[in-house]
Amino acid sequence: MIRLQKLVLMVSILASFVVFLDDSIVNVALPAILKELGGGLISQQWVVTVLLLAGGVISLIGIKKPAQPPKKYS
Repeated sequence: MIRLQKLVLMVSILASFVVFLDDSIVNVALPAILKELGGGLISQQWVVTVLLLAGGVISLIGIKKPAQPPKKYS
């Protein structure tokens, strides 16, 4: 693997980990969030759905550009 490919791979892995960690933190903090904001089960579902959707969009931005074969120099 060339250096750029390794960098892209490392950034993608780190972004996936950050999204997973963020989801876990929100699920743990969800009762406190809803206590402050008010709301019930539907509010909880919306908070988690919006968070997962935002994480998915961020992940897609990272993989939007497809991998290109290395250039051949003559």
